[in-house]
This record gives sequence, C-alpha cells and structure tokens, in this order.
Amino acid sequence: MAVVSDAQNSAECPDRVLLDLWHPIGATTELPSRRQWSDQLLGVGLQVERIADGGFRVSRQDDAEVELPVRERFGYLWTSLGEPRELFDIPEAEESGRRLLHAGSIMVHTSAGCGMENFLDMGHFPFVHPGVLEDETRTEVKDYTVTSSVADHEIWDTECVFYQPQAAMDSTGGAEVNYAYRVMHPNGAALFKSNSQQPDRFDTVALFIQPLDEEHIRAHM
Repeated sequence: MAVVSDAQNSAECPDRVLLDLWHPIGATTELPSRRQWSDQLLGVGLQVERIADGGFRVSRQDDAEVELPVRERFGYLWTSLGEPRELFDIPEAEESGRRLLHAGSIMVHTSAGCGMENFLDMGHFPFVHPGVLEDETRTEVKDYTVTSSVADHEIWDTECVFYQPQAAMDSTGGAEVNYAYRVMHPNGAALFKSNSQQPDRFDTVALFIQPLDEEHIRAHM
C-alpha cells in the first residue's frame, strides 16, 4: 500500500481529540494478504500485520511493542493512536436487503478537512460532475436545514434538493433528487440519496478519510 514518503511526512499530530478517534486503514477484503506491511496515520508510521486467525495487529513503527486498538466495522479496519470511545454506528449497514460495497480507496494530496468539505459541498456538482450529478446551467444550491447534536457529536444537513441529469444508472431523464448528510466524525460522513426504485429508503454512501499527514489523505468510499 502506498504511503507518504519520509521527506513529506509532517510531525505527529498534537491534537488530542484526533489522536483519540478511530481512523480507517482500509477495506478488509482489499488489505494485503502478506503478513506485514507499512502504513501511516496522522504523521505516524504504522506496522500492520494480518495474524493467523484472519484478524489484524497494528503498532507504531517507532514502538512496535505497543499494540494499537483495532476494530473491524462496515467492512473496514480501524485503529487509533490514543484512547478512543466506541465507534459510531451506521444502522443502514445492518439492514437486510442492502449490500456493503467497497468503492475504492484513493490517495489525494489534500488535507482531511478539505476532503470532507468537498464531500459535503453540493455546489461543486455542476462543475466536477457535469452531465451526471448536475449541469453548468443549473448551479443553484437551494436552502436546506442544518442541525447539530452535542450528545451524539453529530451534524445533519437535511431537506437538501439538487437537480440531476442522471441521478442513477437506470434514470431515463433529469429529476430533482433529495439528499441528507450526516457528519458523525471529523473525518467521516454519510450521504443519503433518494432512490427511484425504493422511495421508502435512501441509498447510503459513506466517506471515511484516513489522514496520512496534514497534506495527504486516503479517501475510503
């Protein structure tokens, strides 16, 4: 797996909040089958090992004796450099009749904050995804509702509506599509999109960002 070179690495992140969060490493089905490999998180080199029972062991490269906590959720391996509380839940991932699909992990030369901003910004649709998610003649972002929950540490954007020329592969024409966004982690969010075939429930797309350092991320979809 590609990681940022030593010359590009930033110093270890000093933010205690970020250090104490769970962070994704990759889709468990896509992680290397060999026993050990190197990775990176928040400027810290990691040593990752697939152990005999099929699980994973993660440690810091500068202190291999200390094992980091690991979780396998939503088809991904998660770890933390600190003392994380329980990982957020995505109820849709447990619903019958849904498929969990790993759409890819992409290295991007940007910060985690900018990666999240792009995912949440509907205004980029006409210019980055013309002909599919929008077209450049219809750029309006209509008013929507933003709510936050201190108890859940989450932000919701609801009542989001955007015209799309082709909202899905089976679409035969343009339509206004309903969206909702859930931000449940500083570097993780879920997009809920109306489905013409099943109007009673939304398709769900999650973005889990692995901050390699201050200027490089791996975006897991």
